[in-house]
Amino acid sequence: MAERKGQYPEYSFESGQRYCIFFCNEFSGQSKERKGVGDEIKKINKIFKDRLGFHIVYKKNKSLKETKKILENISEEYKEEMKCVENEMEMIEEKMAENNSMEEKLNGIKKRVKEMESGKTGVRKIIADEIKEMQKVKEENEKEENKKKGIIEEMEKDNKDRPLSCFVLIFSSHGSEGMIQASDGQSVTYKEINDYLNIPLLKDVPKVLYLSACRNKIKGVNKCDLFQSFDIPDMLVMLAVPSGDSGKRTDYTGSRFLNSVYEIYSKNEDIDVMSLAVDINDHLYIYKQKTDVEQKAVCFSTLKKRLIIKKKEQSEKQKE
Repeated sequence: MAERKGQYPEYSFESGQRYCIFFCNEFSGQSKERKGVGDEIKKINKIFKDRLGFHIVYKKNKSLKETKKILENISEEYKEEMKCVENEMEMIEEKMAENNSMEEKLNGIKKRVKEMESGKTGVRKIIADEIKEMQKVKEENEKEENKKKGIIEEMEKDNKDRPLSCFVLIFSSHGSEGMIQASDGQSVTYKEINDYLNIPLLKDVPKVLYLSACRNKIKGVNKCDLFQSFDIPDMLVMLAVPSGDSGKRTDYTGSRFLNSVYEIYSKNEDIDVMSLAVDINDHLYIYKQKTDVEQKAVCFSTLKKRLIIKKKEQSEKQKE
């Protein structure tokens, strides 16, 4: 069989930010409390932030009103987040400038010590002690500086005015057929989520939705038609369960579905989102073999091209 690679166009990641919003609701203190959310956050952070270079915004335990406001204002929220990152960059640059100034002062003192006469031991000791103290502060600052240099490099490569190159939206909550619960028990519908994403900022941008929530049927509510609910272009939606089913989770690792996303994405160098959806379902089947409790995810796509998310540094090398 002929090699298929390269036959199909791919979404471009040559410029722009990778942006992710993660809604996670715990329902703490309630009979339906969702434990393990903290582990979900750690795993999403490892994959999407640390490895794939997404800027992630966590929205924890938000009411329906808060959830809708966030979704209604994705563009404004994105701009504000980029401003915050820019401000952080400026603060780091100021800190680095202070460190450079301290370096110059330290070098000057060392020079003075060398030039001093050997008989002036008292003055020498005072200055030597000062050098030790400054060296200690300098080393501490260097440790902090090394941690944050990556932010400077990222901001230089991904200017805040560049458009988005990819958007990921994750929900981890309770739910029912065609809707997801907010922290106050009220629900936002799939159709509403879809419509909130139909904005200029996300036009022609690949959008990936992971909806980790039950889809239990409610009396008097018809089965959700995914074709009608999610109808905007350039979007892939993956739901934890099919219509009528309940999502499975543990108190320690949280959602089995999100855990499978993490496990599969961790094992693959390039994230071919559509192809790996099959592997995610296969991984969910492993749980059935261990626990005899079945869960299978559902995938729906309006993507017009292949969506392959590469490691951030890998994407940068390709641009060079």
